[in-house]
Amino acid sequence: MASAGVQSRHQFADSQQVTVRVQRMRAQLDAARAIVRALRASPGCAQLAQGWDGQPSTLWRKRFARHTRECDSCAASSTDLVPADRLLIGLALVPLPAGLVVAALPPGAEALVHAGTGHSGGWFAKLATPLATKPAAAAVATMLVLGGGTVAAYGLGAFEASASSAAFTSSSTPTAAATGSSSAAPSATASIATSPSLTKASATPTKTTTTASTGQFRLLAPAAALPSGAQCAAAVRSMAIPENKAVNATANNTTGHTVPGAGAPLNRVDGNFTGTTEQILRWAACRWGIDEDMAKAQAAIESWWRMDNKGDWGTDASRCPANHGLGADGTPGKCPESYGMLQVRYPYNLAAFPDVEKSTAMNVDYAYAVWRDCYEGKMTWLNTVERGSQYAAGDAWGCMGVWFSGRWHTSAAEGYITRVRNYMSQRIWTTLNFQQPK
Repeated sequence: MASAGVQSRHQFADSQQVTVRVQRMRAQLDAARAIVRALRASPGCAQLAQGWDGQPSTLWRKRFARHTRECDSCAASSTDLVPADRLLIGLALVPLPAGLVVAALPPGAEALVHAGTGHSGGWFAKLATPLATKPAAAAVATMLVLGGGTVAAYGLGAFEASASSAAFTSSSTPTAAATGSSSAAPSATASIATSPSLTKASATPTKTTTTASTGQFRLLAPAAALPSGAQCAAAVRSMAIPENKAVNATANNTTGHTVPGAGAPLNRVDGNFTGTTEQILRWAACRWGIDEDMAKAQAAIESWWRMDNKGDWGTDASRCPANHGLGADGTPGKCPESYGMLQVRYPYNLAAFPDVEKSTAMNVDYAYAVWRDCYEGKMTWLNTVERGSQYAAGDAWGCMGVWFSGRWHTSAAEGYITRVRNYMSQRIWTTLNFQQPK
C-alpha cells in the first residue's frame, strides 16, 4: 500500500490507522456480500428492492445495507456465508496466473501489467514497477492481489458457502448446533482488549472463574460467585469508552428499580449504573457472568444498541404497556410489545416495566438476569414444551436462543443463535456503519 501511494509510510507505521482502514473495508465487504445474497434469495424479500430500477448506485447500496441489517429474513439469508477472514485458507492450492507473478517480470513490466489487467492507470500498475525489483514484497503483493480477487468474487456470489463450508469455520464462530458443553462457549480468559480497539478476541476456548477486572469480561460457570454491581461499576469505569450511540444519552443516565417479589437471581436487578452505552453493556456482562462480546452482539441484533427501538407490534390492547396504547406510538391500531436495547417484551416481563423502557442499565440488567436464570438451570419448564433437546444448565448459547424463541434449541432458536454468533465473529459494534456518535 505504501509503494502504491495508497497510504503513506507514516500512516502505515501507525497500526491503529491500518487497523481502522482494514476494519472499514471488512465492514463494506460484509455488507456487500449480505446485499448480494439477499437480492439473490429465492423466495426474495418483498420489501428489499421496492422502487429500485435495477441500476447500482451509492444511495441504493446504503438503503440495501440498512434493510439487510434490520430485516430478519434478509439477515438470515447470509448467516451461512464463510467469514471473510477465512476465504484465503485454501489460497496456496491456487496456481498463480502468469500476469500476477510480478517478481519474475522482465524490464517493461509496467506495460505488460497494463495490457494484462486493462487498468492503465490503476493501483495494480502503480505496484508493478517497484515490486519488479523487490521479490519478497512482490510475493506478498501477489498474495494480496489474488486474495482480493477471491474476496471480490465471493462477494458476487461466485463462491457460495455449502455444507462443506464447516471446514472453513473459525473456532471463534462455532456452528449453532447444541452441544451442552462448555467448549461451545466463548473463551473465559481475561484479556486487555476492549471494544474501542478493532482487534479480534482470541479463538482459543478456555474457562476460568474471574472476578471483576479491567480486562474483558468472560463467561462464568453456573453457581460461580458473581461480582457485585459496585465491583463491576468500578472495573468498567476504570477505562474510558466514548459514546457511539448519541440517541441513548437520556436513557444511559437513568437508573432502574428492583423487581418486586423476585427470587434469585432476579432479586439482584436494580439497573443502578450510568455511563456510555458500551460501558453499560460491559457492566451488565460483568454482573451476570456472560461473555461481554456475546452481550454486545446480541444487543446489536436486538436493537442496533438503540434504546428507542420498539418491536413486536400487535393489535391486542391488553399487551400494551401503560402510555403505549394502540396507535400511541405512531402506527394506527397497533402497539409495540418489546422495548429498548434487548427488546424486553412487556406481556412476559411485567415487573420490569416501565424502567426497561427508560433506562439502558435497567434494560440490560434485567435481560441478563433472565439469561442467568436459564444458564443456572432454573427454567425446568423448558423440558415440558417443544424443544430440540433436553434443557440443562451450563449452555450459554441455548439460553440466548430462549430469549428469542422461548424454547430450547428449536429451529427458531438456532437461527437466532447463528445470527448472534455471526455478529460476534464480525465484532459488528466496531464497524464504521455501526457508529452513531451524533
